[in-house]
Amino acid sequence: MFGGCSSSRNASSGDDASALLPGQKPKWINSPQDYCGEQYWCAVGEGAGMMTAQTNARKNIALMLEASVKSNFQTTTTHQQTTQGGGISGSSQQETTAMIQEATEETLRGVTIKEQFVAQDTCYALASLDRRQAAKDLQEKIEEIDTKIESLYQTGKRSSFYQMLKLIPGRNVLAEKVLTLSGKTLALPVAWREIQNQQRIYEAQRPAVKIVIDHEEDWAGRDKKNLQHLLQKVLTENGYQLSSKRPTFQINVTADVRAEHLKVEGFIKRTWQISLKSERLADETSRGSLEAKAEATGRNDKDVWRQVENDLAEQIGQQFLDLNLD
Repeated sequence: MFGGCSSSRNASSGDDASALLPGQKPKWINSPQDYCGEQYWCAVGEGAGMMTAQTNARKNIALMLEASVKSNFQTTTTHQQTTQGGGISGSSQQETTAMIQEATEETLRGVTIKEQFVAQDTCYALASLDRRQAAKDLQEKIEEIDTKIESLYQTGKRSSFYQMLKLIPGRNVLAEKVLTLSGKTLALPVAWREIQNQQRIYEAQRPAVKIVIDHEEDWAGRDKKNLQHLLQKVLTENGYQLSSKRPTFQINVTADVRAEHLKVEGFIKRTWQISLKSERLADETSRGSLEAKAEATGRNDKDVWRQVENDLAEQIGQQFLDLNLD
C-alpha cells in the first residue's frame, strides 16, 4: 500500500532525528556523499510517497553510474562506426545496449536504503551502493565476456572474429564502470592493436556471397527487396559482401510471409518465417543453416516491416556462425 508523506511533525529514521528542530532536515538530504563515506556512492530521492522517494533514490544512483561512462560508450561506438567497413547495425546496437543494461541492473540490486525522512508533504530517502561489491559483480560479468572474446578470436575464423567485435563495445563500457567504481583497469584479453591488424586483413578482401530467395508467387516485390537488403547488412557486419560476381558462397533463402487481417479495422498482422541454407560453390557442398521468425502488427506492410526488421536481423546475426561460411 502506498502512503503519503503528510505529517504534523518531522520524522526520520536517522541517528540525528531527536536533535532536529521543527522545520529542520537531516544533513544527508543536501550532502548525501558526506554522510556515506568513500566506499559508498549515495544519492537522495524524494517524492509524495516513501515508495516513490526510494525508487527515485535508486534511479539517482543509476544515473551517477551511467553519467560516469556515457562518453566512453559514445567514443567506443563511434570508433567502430568509422573503422573501415565496420559499421554497427541497429540490431548490434540493441544487443550492446541490452548487455550493458542487464549487467547494470544486476549491479544495482545491491543498492540499499539507509535513511528515510518525512517532512510535511515530501518524503526523502537516502540510497547507497557499495562500490567495491558493485565493481566485483561487474568484473565477474566482464570475465564471462572476455572468455567468449578469447574463444572466438582463437578459432581464427572470419565469422567468429566479427562476432567477437560485437562484444567489445559493451564489454568496454562495463570495464569503464569498474574503473569508475574501483579504479581498477581491465584490459581486453586480446591486444587492441592485434585486433585492428586482423580486421585490416579481413577488410582487404571480403568473400562474395550470392543470395537466392525462393518465395511464393504472390509475394510483393518490396518484400523480396527488404529481405535482400536485410541480409546484405548482416553479411556486411559479419565480414562478407553481397555479390553475384565470382561468389565463394551461396545462401539459399526460403521465405514464408503470412498476413492476418485483424478484427480491429485498419490493422494487419504479418508473420515472417525464413530459412537460410549455405553452400560452397566451388565443390557444391552444404555448409550450414539457420532459421528466424518474427511477427508484428501495424497499419500497413511498411509499418510491420519496420518492426520485424531488427528482430530478424538480430536472430540471424546471433546464429550467423551456424552458416559456417569459413
